[in-house]
Amino acid sequence: MLLVSCKIDTDQIINSNESIKINTFNNGTQTNEYSLNQSDGKYIKFISWVNANKQGWEPTLVTYAPSLLVSGKNFSFNFMGGDVVVNCESGQFAKKIQPEEYEFLRK
Repeated sequence: MLLVSCKIDTDQIINSNESIKINTFNNGTQTNEYSLNQSDGKYIKFISWVNANKQGWEPTLVTYAPSLLVSGKNFSFNFMGGDVVVNCESGQFAKKIQPEEYEFLRK
């Protein structure tokens, strides 16, 4: 078996001039929604997390129910426990992470 790890090009995914939307779900039902703009500390921390996590993504074809969804015009990141899935123009990719890495996004 051959395992290949991918790199995502965050500069192509996220436009630094756009705000991002955070949606929280519980069993498929949306429970919270808020937006972040470029001057917000959580926005800056999210962009830093994305830039630090460009490597280690695996292509995936599975459909995932949303949990903590961060989205913009050309992307969405779905944080689910120890996993995150990004959807963007180049496809859908998953990565294992620690839940503590994104808890700051919960409002």
